[in-house]
Amino acid sequence: LDHLGIERAHFVGYSSGGMSLLFVGTRHQARARTLTLVSATYTFDDHAKPVMRERADAREAAARADPENQQQRGPYFQELTDAFRGFTLGPPELPFTPDDLRQITVPVLILHGDRDVFFPVYIPVTMYQAMPNAELCIVPVAGHGVPGDPSGLFLTIISQFLARHADA
Repeated sequence: LDHLGIERAHFVGYSSGGMSLLFVGTRHQARARTLTLVSATYTFDDHAKPVMRERADAREAAARADPENQQQRGPYFQELTDAFRGFTLGPPELPFTPDDLRQITVPVLILHGDRDVFFPVYIPVTMYQAMPNAELCIVPVAGHGVPGDPSGLFLTIISQFLARHADA
């Protein structure tokens, strides 16, 4: 932002991008006009860890079964697999609690699919309840890939949120 000469911005983050925005909200809030957290979490709990372990195992099995396809996907898929595996080891790696989330006072949109396999609906509800200026939108019949919703609902919700907070 400094390099671009931007004082404050509206931020939108999907999955790990949304998790990264929690650092913006708790450590650099003055730089944010709004935060939009899509399919994000504040913790890797006992529900998420086995799902991530299963996904990492499936990715590794697919890579062994079809190494050429894995090579075409590039190093990102291996990095993602390694990250998923890392999230399953030890205590929650994200340093946030609901008390930390209460510090985030800028307008926040939490957008989440009701069938997110990684982070069940209680995760975004907890974030919503903790953040004093949060709005919550649970997208019906949607999983972790909410931005890929073909109905256009994703863009409509974010556009309306940003329009409401254009002067933030």
